[in-house]
Amino acid sequence: MKIIGLTGGIACGKSTVSKRLRIIGAYVIDADQVTAKLMEPGGAIFDAYREHFGDEVILPDGTLDRKALGARIFGDPQELRWVNDTTHPLIRAQIRREIDMAEARGRNVVVLDIPLLLESGWQAFVDEVWVVYITPEEQLRRLMARNGFTREEALERIQAQMPLKEKMRYADVLINNGGTRDELYHQIKHFWKMSGRRLFSMAEQAYLEHAAVTVRDLDWSIAFFRDVFGMEITRRKEVDGVVRQVWLRGGLQLVAAPENWESGQAHHLGLVVKDFDSVRTKALTYEGVTPIEGKPKKWLHLPDGLVLELFQEQAGAIDQILSITVK
Repeated sequence: MKIIGLTGGIACGKSTVSKRLRIIGAYVIDADQVTAKLMEPGGAIFDAYREHFGDEVILPDGTLDRKALGARIFGDPQELRWVNDTTHPLIRAQIRREIDMAEARGRNVVVLDIPLLLESGWQAFVDEVWVVYITPEEQLRRLMARNGFTREEALERIQAQMPLKEKMRYADVLINNGGTRDELYHQIKHFWKMSGRRLFSMAEQAYLEHAAVTVRDLDWSIAFFRDVFGMEITRRKEVDGVVRQVWLRGGLQLVAAPENWESGQAHHLGLVVKDFDSVRTKALTYEGVTPIEGKPKKWLHLPDGLVLELFQEQAGAIDQILSITVK
């Protein structure tokens, strides 16, 4: 399953993008809605608050008194730390359960709508980061108009978040919401259509369709795909304290070979790259990476029998290349 993390700056239109994704068929998990549900009577966060703060944060109707809670939290850094340390794991666990339910229902792609995705470290749990952005001037104007803030009040709230330019540096997909509504919808439709096929957009714009490969030297493979293709680790699995499997940004899985594994059990991995010559040259600097004799220059041989085939990105490349698979 592919997980997309959707975020953006305040007043940039992330909620509009999220709603549109739902309309065109995306399975969206809204972190704010998840949190609100957990804060209802009987929810995990509600129970934790009641046990920690007592009934003084509970209204007569049995619901949470957010005003009283806020007064307790924001005047006390220690209490705020307790709240964050307590609620974040509960929210993550519930989102994880909802992701599992989506997968059980046959969903291949899930969108996580998380306002503070990058501030709270959620990028480590997703395969792609989508950032909705507008110009700083437009962001300020929209926030003032939407909330009735003065310029100073709006700037204070914008500056309380991670700078939008910094968020954009984490982005695999950038959605420009500075134009018309139709232009925004066109971008959303395009990126969503591609999301089932284009698994990531990094510095080299490498594309892959399906990938899970067994390797003898896991550390070498992690370094190779990170340095050549920009594929950072998004998740890892340990067995007895030893990392045995990692998921890289874009969906590539690397699995540490068992003792009885034979390197002759070859895999074939195809990647589309933006700069063919640069990527090929960089790949060949790694010890153990060699051209395959008698094959076109796009074919490379990696350790453990892995055959890597590089394709030059071009218009419609994803539609043209129908069988980029790992066997």
